[in-house]
Amino acid sequence: MLFTGHFFLLYFFPIFMLLYLPLSKKIRLSNVIIIIFSLLFYASFGTQNLSVLIVPLFLNYVVGMSLPIPGNKERKILLALSILGNVGILVYYKYFNFLLGNLLFFLPKAPLIPIMQQHASFIIPVGVSFIIFQGVSYLVDVYRKKTPPEKNFIRFATYASIFPHLIAGPIVRYSQIKGELSKRKITSLDIFNGFKYFTVGLFFKVAIADQLFTVENLLTQNTTQ
Repeated sequence: MLFTGHFFLLYFFPIFMLLYLPLSKKIRLSNVIIIIFSLLFYASFGTQNLSVLIVPLFLNYVVGMSLPIPGNKERKILLALSILGNVGILVYYKYFNFLLGNLLFFLPKAPLIPIMQQHASFIIPVGVSFIIFQGVSYLVDVYRKKTPPEKNFIRFATYASIFPHLIAGPIVRYSQIKGELSKRKITSLDIFNGFKYFTVGLFFKVAIADQLFTVENLLTQNTTQ
């Protein structure tokens, strides 16, 4: 599901707004709606890749809660292990096939190769880099005491999964939106400005960027022929 697709524009986003706006003053319920729709949005790219969103979410929540432990050495070890865990997920999905191809070249008869091929991911989950690096930025900020760890799981899950920046960024630091996770007020002017920016962005994407891409693609094909 793309932001410029018919399903998102005609069904997904209008239904989300119809459910979200009446409950916007009830922070917990509106956060739950954001989480549910974010999971549905990401699942539209393949339910098999939901773990890319869910596993780092739980990992970073638990580690973030644990980082205020006493002892600088223990905190460094915990941070390093959590970053390795996050980056490991990224490496698996983005570079596992590359590494497996090299192993097949150098060790074509290795007994573990067939097993590894069965678990290979041939499709890179959309937005995996944004998901991982946003999680890492949160852990680093908590480690450096730039922001306290989020104790409320619903609020943290909202921050980690919110769908407007899930697949294309930008990476949002927790400190930038932590206040709005627990208290926010939406006015008619906010709604108007939101639709204005969305409409302008949609126009630039469909009417200009997509058309330039088509021209660039045609020029590239003519050059290579």
